[in-house]
Amino acid sequence: MFVMFFKEIQATLRTEMLILFTKDRNGEVINRDLLRDIVESFVKIGMKNAEPKKRVNGFTWEGTDNLDLYEKEFEHYFLINARQEYQGKANLWVQECSAPEYLKNVEAAIDHEENKNKDLF
Repeated sequence: MFVMFFKEIQATLRTEMLILFTKDRNGEVINRDLLRDIVESFVKIGMKNAEPKKRVNGFTWEGTDNLDLYEKEFEHYFLINARQEYQGKANLWVQECSAPEYLKNVEAAIDHEENKNKDLF
């Protein structure tokens, strides 16, 4: 039942997630805990033989790991979105910055993505 509901909303959910990632890259404060939970839902729902298990603080999914749904329905779009955003930023930095400033911006962007990925993935 939940999986069928998730299939109905996954495109909208993915779009809203990509908007939040864009806001995060632009320095806006976002709810990373919420994003982590949503990313995890793409992974958990894609599990083979998944079954909901009741926990003290709610439910979780248990089953055999399978990243197919995550890769197809989220990661693919996430990487396209990140590539487009950073291509745009790189073009702007080339026009507006000296070489050392450009490299500082690139390094800051890489650090930001690495820290975000540690939090979310």
